[in-house]
Amino acid sequence: MRIAIPVRQGRVSPVFDAARHLWIVDVEEGCQAGCSRTVLSQRDPLDRAKHVCRCGVKLLICGAISRPLMMTLTSGGVRVVPFICGSIEEVIAAFSEGRLDEERFQMPGAKGFGRAVDAAGKAPSAPARPGQGAPDRRGRAPQHHGKGF
Repeated sequence: MRIAIPVRQGRVSPVFDAARHLWIVDVEEGCQAGCSRTVLSQRDPLDRAKHVCRCGVKLLICGAISRPLMMTLTSGGVRVVPFICGSIEEVIAAFSEGRLDEERFQMPGAKGFGRAVDAAGKAPSAPARPGQGAPDRRGRAPQHHGKGF
């Protein structure tokens, strides 16, 4: 599987939309099989997503990412694991060993927003979304008025 991680000073870049460099890593059977680096000169989200897709990336592990860029990547067949932080070497090792869900790899303030994956690129089942919880005693789904959900 080909994964990509935006890099800045040896660590996961805090915002994918502004990242200038991308590590591309081939992982086979939980081991790193090869890696390369590419420049992200595209500012337009569509062009940036196209570049990532042209590189053959199937999984993007990143810090923060804008919703339009994430949706564009996802529609292009790239699975996105946002809100990850740490050194590139530690993140790659954690991904390969299925430990990316450890709290130390979650960006501060983003706990519960990122979706960890195992070395096969599979995530745990999706949690219930707001409004999809258990109905109250009157049979109505929970409401989240004014909460931005």
